[in-house]
Amino acid sequence: MNWYNYSGVMISSGSGDPSDGDFVQLYESSAALPDWTKKEIDLFPYAGEIVYIAFNYRGDFSHAWLIDAFCVSSSFLPGDINEDGTVDISDVILCLRMSIGLPVTVESVEYPAPYENGLIQRADINLQDGVNISDVILILRRSIGLD
Repeated sequence: MNWYNYSGVMISSGSGDPSDGDFVQLYESSAALPDWTKKEIDLFPYAGEIVYIAFNYRGDFSHAWLIDAFCVSSSFLPGDINEDGTVDISDVILCLRMSIGLPVTVESVEYPAPYENGLIQRADINLQDGVNISDVILILRRSIGLD
């Protein structure tokens, strides 16, 4: 017999009040799990934003849902705009396009200007008010091993 109802993780970059309707689902456990299970959820699309995270259990005590060792960490390589693990010429081209406001495509998703915060954080490696030609030059230098 399956007593599972719902256990999920939700996020909002708007209001922290669930009644405002800003929360979206990041993760749902498909069933009650019998053992401790490590789960990682990618929050990169929300990088640079203030967010509210909700752990949502719905049911009539149908199962126990315990959360332990909750951690939010950042692990991206500055300049690796396409997130392939290296800074190379494709990142230089993406940064150049961003510096002049052209759309960029990362993992088959097209991002028009204005770009989302996560994309800007990966490209703005000089941390000087957005993506500009200085970032292009710095990413080029990094891609050919000068920095």
